Amino acid sequence: MARRFLHHDAAFEHFLRERRIPYIAVDEARRTLLPLSDAGQNAGRSLKSFDFLVSLPHQRLIVEVKGRTCKTGSSVGRRGPAMGTRLESWATRDDVEGLQAWQRLLGGPDHSFHAAMVFLYTCEGEPADTLFDEAFHFRSVWYGLRTVLIDEYAALMRPRSERWGTVDVAPLGFTSLHLPIRAAVRVARSA
Repeated sequence: MARRFLHHDAAFEHFLRERRIPYIAVDEARRTLLPLSDAGQNAGRSLKSFDFLVSLPHQRLIVEVKGRTCKTGSSVGRRGPAMGTRLESWATRDDVEGLQAWQRLLGGPDHSFHAAMVFLYTCEGEPADTLFDEAFHFRSVWYGLRTVLIDEYAALMRPRSERWGTVDVAPLGFTSLHLPIRAAVRVARSA
């Protein structure tokens, strides 16, 4: 099952349930072994599991939740982001490559599954409307949500730490990346 002991995973599941968005939480206990190709490739290779399969009205998402903290130089109010607000957008290469592989495996000829990372930020208070795609309150904590499609993220990513195998997207590029999940959520609520 999803790692519900991690508050970001539990918060995202709450977000989905509260909006009545169908999903499947994935068992992450073991990595999936890749099928062998005709040439015997992939022997012993495994694939990082993702966190959720999410069914929106017009698309299906393969989701990896990335828990982060909304770091601000001063408070963030309802009228807009504060000066110095920084949204960390780092992930591991394994996250990106794993999601791209799952997208290929599950996408099929009609490309019905799209891989995405949901960056879920823990906020000190109620976040600005303009800072996130969606904000919500869960277990006395405010969260801000930003969803990015993996192919768009991969196109803009740059190495962050070779030692740790991490990548990120520059702040301006990350601001331009987001899946307009709010519109999909409105459709799901009215259904």
